[in-house]
Amino acid sequence: MSKSALEALYAAQIAAVGLPEPVRELRFCDGKRWRFDFAWPAEMLAAEIEGGQWVTGAHNTGAGLLRDCQKYNTAVLLGWRVLRFPTTMVEDGSALETTLRAFGRGG
Repeated sequence: MSKSALEALYAAQIAAVGLPEPVRELRFCDGKRWRFDFAWPAEMLAAEIEGGQWVTGAHNTGAGLLRDCQKYNTAVLLGWRVLRFPTTMVEDGSALETTLRAFGRGG
């Protein structure tokens, strides 16, 4: 499944359970081009959909991993909680379960 299809599935899952609508592609750090796939600024919560977990892609290289670490570490230092979801977690619903727990809804 493509990253855009995964994002559409996750967005539909979020809407189906009545979570607040997230901001898409939110730039969270001045001076950087970094964006979150999904963000709830009031909760300082972000979700990143990590497609392509079993294929070679930009995020699966050494340089890509370094960029991701810089982005996520900066986000945490700015006070964000960042959830990261690979393909399987979106498809099997565990990404939604984790998001619900982050909102205090679920065990």
